[in-house]
Order: sequence, then C-alpha cells, then structure tokens
Amino acid sequence: MAAVSRKPPMGEPGVPRTEAERCVIVCRLRDVFLDDTKCLDIRERPVFRRHWGVYAQEAYKKWQVNRVCWEVLREAANLHTQGFFSPVFEVDMDKHLTFENRIAWIQELFLRWKSTCDAVMRGEKLVCYVLGPASWLTELNSIKNRSEKYKERKRNKQMAGRAAQQQLQALQPSEDRNAEQGSNDVEQNHASNQAGMNMRLMNEPLASSSATRTQLDNGRAAQQQLQALQLGERNTEHKLGAMAWSRVTQAIESI
Repeated sequence: MAAVSRKPPMGEPGVPRTEAERCVIVCRLRDVFLDDTKCLDIRERPVFRRHWGVYAQEAYKKWQVNRVCWEVLREAANLHTQGFFSPVFEVDMDKHLTFENRIAWIQELFLRWKSTCDAVMRGEKLVCYVLGPASWLTELNSIKNRSEKYKERKRNKQMAGRAAQQQLQALQPSEDRNAEQGSNDVEQNHASNQAGMNMRLMNEPLASSSATRTQLDNGRAAQQQLQALQLGERNTEHKLGAMAWSRVTQAIESI
C-alpha cells in the first residue's frame, strides 16, 4: 500500500480561514457525533450499549469528542488546500465534493452510524471517512437494507412454517376420528365375515345331504329307465320271433 496524492481544487471556497469559523464546524461535528437518537445501528448489541444510549456504560466525554472532531476538520481542510497524501486505497472516493459538502456528508455519516464514531474514537478510519463520507454512508445504508430484507424473508418463512404446523394440528383430530371410524368398520366387517363363515359351515352338512339325496333319486330314475328299455327290447324280440315263425309256416304250406 503505497502513499498516494490528490491535488486540491484551485480556489475552492468554504475552507475556514479563522479560528471562529473552525470552532463552528467543530461544534457541528461534535453535536451530531454525540446525538444517538437518529442512528441506524442495532441498539440491542453490547457494543452499542457500551458507549451509547441512556444506560451507556462508558459514554464519551465532550472533551474527547472535541479532540477527534478537530482532527476531522484538520484532515478535511488539508485535503482541500494541500492535497491528499495518506496511504489508503480509497483515494478516488468522493472527489467531486466541495469542502462544505464534505463536512455535511461527514455530519450525516456520524449522525446515522455510531459505529463510525466508535472507529474514529479508536483512531481508525478517520482518513477514510473524511475522504469518502458519501460513499461510506451509501455502503452502510445498503448493508442495513440487505440485512432488513433478509430478516423479513426469514420472518415470513417462520410465519409460513407456523401457519402450516397449525393447519396440520387442526386437521389431526379429524384424521384421528376417521382412523378410529375406519378401525370400527374393519372390526364390523371382520365380525360379519366371521358370522357368514359360521353360517356356511353350519349349512354345508345340509347342502351335502341334499346333494346326496338328489344323486340317489337320479340314480333310481336312471335305473328304472334302463329296466324299461330292457323290457321293451325283450317284447320287441318276442314280436319279431313270432313274425318270423309265421312267415316260415306260410312258406311250408305253399310248398
């Protein structure tokens, strides 16, 4: 990471020339720095509660914040009067800003995100925030929006899951009743089938004896028919024999 430089715009107005003008800007920076009523940070986090909020454990003192705000003003003034020589990568960030616009964006950044205030109080990223306040604010807001959308999708999925579970629980009693009714139907069908089987077992001997009697009757009828046929055949033979003998007798007489 090599040192880089950026030339300041020529004849740019707005850079404070007197101590009174510098004090006004420092007071503006300090007021938004200490104001935590409009920030977008997650207030439930221990990192936030340590320095911010009504019950802050280690709230920043005004004299501490004043010193940091003087450093911010000095870095911004040098950027617009002498150029930029700090060894950071974000040298091309927000090159279009005037001094007044840059201070306004720094104020908005400190007002909305107390995490940036914590960073500069630790001596971190001060140059980066002065160099690209608008870019940093846009990036942090974008991260916040993506996080909110993710949380919303997660809540919707959880709500849909709970709704589906409630519907399943609501349907469960009726399914149990249907299962119980089906079990009763199976038991009734089984009992009916068992009774039918018992009736068939009881009726089978009667059916067998009836079939036997029918077979015997049919046998007797067939035997009677056979005897009648045999008797008819014998009668026919007698008739034929008598006719043949009569013809023989007539032939003898004719001789």
